[in-house]
Parts: sequence; C-alpha cells; structure tokens
Amino acid sequence: MRKELKDPWIKALRSGLYDQDAGYLKTDYGYCCLGVLCHINKIPIKTESTLCGLDDPLSYSNTNLKNFMGIDDDQFNHLIDMNDSEGRPFEEIADYIEQTF
Repeated sequence: MRKELKDPWIKALRSGLYDQDAGYLKTDYGYCCLGVLCHINKIPIKTESTLCGLDDPLSYSNTNLKNFMGIDDDQFNHLIDMNDSEGRPFEEIADYIEQTF
C-alpha cells in the first residue's frame, strides 16, 4: 500500500465521522471502507456507485482503485469482504490495515 495513504485512512476510519454501509463505495447512509479512502483523497464517487460499474472512474471492479492504493487483488478483495460480507466495523478494518500494510 502506498505509505502516504495508510495513516490518514486509518485515522478517518477510527474518527467516528463516517457511517458504515456495505455493497457500494458510498450510499445515502454511509460509506464502505474503500469509499472512506476515496472521500479523504477527494476521489469523486457517485452515491450508490455500482459495485461492478465499469463506467465509474474508481469502483470496486475497476483496477484504478487497486492501482491507486498499490495493493494486490487478494488484499483488495479481503478489504471488501471484511466490510461487506463479514460486516466488520471500521475499527477492526483499521486494525487490519495498520497490522498488514
């Protein structure tokens, strides 16, 4: 992971300023962990940008976000799973990012 992304992302996830949601980078109700990363880096995302929307500049299925982060497919998919499938809170995801990258 790009070093300059790690600490601000962890801080944002732990800040309590972001409501957590799943399945999308951003909804009217909150963000996924990757949506928080996009938000703090001023990467435009549409509300409820589709999970697999190739027309979105940076979406889950688009390699642009993985390349921006500097992580591999397995790491990227694990973050998605932690947020969406497992429903882990941002605090746990922040711990994982801190320990892994």
